[in-house]
Amino acid sequence: MDNREYLFKIFHNKYEMLGEGATRIVFKGRYYVIKFPKDLDGDYNNEYESCISGDEYPKTRIKYILGIPILLMQRLINIDEMEIDMGVDIKGNLKYYDYGPIMI
Repeated sequence: MDNREYLFKIFHNKYEMLGEGATRIVFKGRYYVIKFPKDLDGDYNNEYESCISGDEYPKTRIKYILGIPILLMQRLINIDEMEIDMGVDIKGNLKYYDYGPIMI
């Protein structure tokens, strides 16, 4: 078993899985969503998103665990049943959480 498989089993047992895309699996943490990369493309997406900043985006941080970049992104409350890629933080500030074609 490689590091990615080992780490995935830990996350899968500890956190609720919210969804899965082409390159990442998203888990629900207490204050953050956790974006777990499935492969090198997922690693790249996590590293890219960790560099985006601004008041209109959720706060992010990246943690390298066993050499794998795990992205922690501020959890948002969806504001629309149509699943647009916007939400609000706990202070009511509007945030975007889809960054374009690089995303899952």
